[in-house]
Amino acid sequence: MSAVSQDAPPLSRRARTARGPAGAVAARVLRGGRVLTATFGYLFAVYSFIQPVGYRGTYPARPDRLIFARDFGGNTGLRLFYGEPHGLLTVAGYSAWRVGGTLAIAAAAFGLVATAPSPANTGITETVARAR
Repeated sequence: MSAVSQDAPPLSRRARTARGPAGAVAARVLRGGRVLTATFGYLFAVYSFIQPVGYRGTYPARPDRLIFARDFGGNTGLRLFYGEPHGLLTVAGYSAWRVGGTLAIAAAAFGLVATAPSPANTGITETVARAR
């Protein structure tokens, strides 16, 4: 049995606007937040999937991974962005190093983007306050 009633009528325009200006602003902000969060979640999932698959395909044998670990493990520029590498000889170690470092930066960027006022919402709360 479904948790949502199938015979519930859709909200009329009057019912949707009855919540007032503050409710309309809240609905708009929540709708924008859901889209942004879903987009970042999708990008995080794709990146988390691509890294181990790419590593496994590019460095299938242990000698290839030893060369990679020697070349990239000591690179100070990569350490700056991704952190201290650990376990570069395994897919799990490489994925934790690359995905963890990159997505930590991306999550911080998401937090900044999600909390920054958008140009579309600038002034909307003042307009609603004046309408009262």
